[in-house]
Amino acid sequence: MPSRSWLLTLPIAALLCAGPALAASKTAEWKSGTMEAKGVVRSVDTTARTIAVEVAKKSETFRLDDASTITREGSKAPLMLSDLKPGEHLRLRYTKTNGEMTAREVVVMPTRTASHARSKRGK
Repeated sequence: MPSRSWLLTLPIAALLCAGPALAASKTAEWKSGTMEAKGVVRSVDTTARTIAVEVAKKSETFRLDDASTITREGSKAPLMLSDLKPGEHLRLRYTKTNGEMTAREVVVMPTRTASHARSKRGK
């Protein structure tokens, strides 16, 4: 009988170990080669149609094209590239071709204020 319990334990252990690795790989890839990044706007160049974003302590430049969309979280109203300001938090879905990252979807995320962060810690 002990051999049967061992046979059940092995696949369950394998699934538990593989779960986090599978979830991590799906976080970066959204669908069909589109990846996701979160970061803070460092600069906006409306002429070149690019956004410099600090992602994981590294500056990345994302190009926007005619198919790119910019919105605020919770709103479907489109924003202009010129509406983006340094310091704003973004979530970007982008593709990478020949080393160039093209933003497909840019979402401006709400910025937490210092007083909001303090009130959360106090609870």
